[in-house]
Amino acid sequence: MSMPIWEAAPAAPSTTTRRARRPRQPRRLATLIHPVLLAHVLHRLIDGSVCELRFADPATARRFSVPLRYAHAGNELVTLITMADTGRWWFAFQRPQPVQVLLHRRWYRGRGRLLALGQPDWRRARRIHADRFPHIPLEDADLFLAVTVDDPSYPAG
Repeated sequence: MSMPIWEAAPAAPSTTTRRARRPRQPRRLATLIHPVLLAHVLHRLIDGSVCELRFADPATARRFSVPLRYAHAGNELVTLITMADTGRWWFAFQRPQPVQVLLHRRWYRGRGRLLALGQPDWRRARRIHADRFPHIPLEDADLFLAVTVDDPSYPAG
């Protein structure tokens, strides 16, 4: 029997007395970054490395909007899952899921999938990320989210 993909990430601390509140930092950050991505003057400062990802959790139908630092190659966007032990939004991508990505002040459709060591395309995702962010150390336990933009209007390249 195969090990669940999130086993590579450290487990979240357990609480025994009451249920822990989910961190709201990604939502707050998305609230701050979204207007910047849409602003005509400011979007050029961060649009080449930060995007907004929208998706629905297939288990709960809850909608998420998450700002992500990304690297790209063609129509493939790759992001390193950081703080995998505190945030669980990426669980939704155990199977490929439809997403929307805000890039260059436009929304594009695509499919996101979670990549762990040993899965097809994990090494390619790691290389894409390392080429764009050489100062960020990577480990074999790192998880990546790969988004393939399938919108024909996306300016791949």
